[in-house]
Amino acid sequence: MSKKPVSKRRKVKKVQTMQVVEVQPDHRLVPYDESLLERARTQWQFGDWDSLTKIERDALQHHPDRAKLALLAAAGNLQTDNAGAAKQFIRLAQDWGCSKRLVSQILVAGVHNSLGRAALVTGQQPRAIKHFEGPSPLAPQAATRACLLRRALMSRAHSSDCHR
Repeated sequence: MSKKPVSKRRKVKKVQTMQVVEVQPDHRLVPYDESLLERARTQWQFGDWDSLTKIERDALQHHPDRAKLALLAAAGNLQTDNAGAAKQFIRLAQDWGCSKRLVSQILVAGVHNSLGRAALVTGQQPRAIKHFEGPSPLAPQAATRACLLRRALMSRAHSSDCHR
């Protein structure tokens, strides 16, 4: 009879690999106001500071343009003498990815707006218009001059209403 050859294989321990899978909570789409950025830009261009101060942080949390919106809210708060809220919105804008350059441009534009309004109140229209005609970081170049001149006229009307 023939003998079967005996296999001299070693027993290999099976190593089980485990894959760790992190389970994410249910991702739900959070609705946001699609026209909020456009409205805020318009409010900023026309100096509607009170409306910009009404932008709430919670409304921005899931908005894709939250950094720019936070910056516009900061500008509105600065123009209405609410430095504390403005500082918070500026931090949010930076945390959410707003560049230092855009932050600077918006803040400088706010300074020019204030100087332009001051010039209008003192009857220095040519000087006021120069401040209002400066480059606007949020407005298309073709629309900038017309928007800012309208804003100058609106600011003048608002200033005269305040002093009656």
